[in-house]
Amino acid sequence: MSVIELLKNFQFTESEAKVYVTLTQYGPQTGYEVSKTSGVPRSKVYNILESLERRGIVCFSQSKRTKLYKAESIDMVCSLMENTIQETRTKLKREIELDSYLREDEQIWELNDWNLVKVRCLELLKQSKKQVLIQLWSQELNDEMEHALAEVQRRLKEVLIILYDEKQEYKTNLKHVYRHGYEKEKLEDMNGRWLLLTIDGQAMLYVTFDEKGMSHAIYTRKKEMSFFAREYIMHDAYCLKILNQIEDLPVMDQLKDIRDVFYKN
Repeated sequence: MSVIELLKNFQFTESEAKVYVTLTQYGPQTGYEVSKTSGVPRSKVYNILESLERRGIVCFSQSKRTKLYKAESIDMVCSLMENTIQETRTKLKREIELDSYLREDEQIWELNDWNLVKVRCLELLKQSKKQVLIQLWSQELNDEMEHALAEVQRRLKEVLIILYDEKQEYKTNLKHVYRHGYEKEKLEDMNGRWLLLTIDGQAMLYVTFDEKGMSHAIYTRKKEMSFFAREYIMHDAYCLKILNQIEDLPVMDQLKDIRDVFYKN
């Protein structure tokens, strides 16, 4: 993606982006020079420069005859944008909370975008007040997720993490993680990876993945769904804890077919 397109993601018009990029490339210029090097018509360039100046994206130096414009550094511009986003976010949250027209419900909501799902997952972890239970695979345990889970472990006493890793390497700095160990069998059962999260017995997020990426996701605050998600993860942990405690005992040989639960006729 070009610099112009990236800037347009931050509410620059195409002409504004061209002007800013031109000033970063060529250094300080007059309005006439900016128009010439950027390709933005002179009839528009002065209004654009004035707009960028008001937003703190360019600064100017005025002499008797000329007015020179200079682009602020990209670090400065990024800081300005971050401040604007944070201020807008704070105002938006305050207004929404005042209006309170959004109500939590017990519908089951489908989510189709992985970026949205990641944000939802991280927000749920932040909102947790008492208990967090999660099953996830190593592919989804990136730095951001690991940091969020580490923060949850720091804040809360009741945190249960079950980690799946097809290579059984379980690379993580998280404390008190159940390493599953039966990934091959689970992949055969489930036909792919998944992520299951429940917090405080109040909310549940379930995501499935195939070889292309996320295939389906649902989110709900329906307490019955949260209850079953919690029980499912807890049961997994019970079994892993039992197996860990008896793994060196002779009885393990008798448990090799323990997953085969259906009676044979």
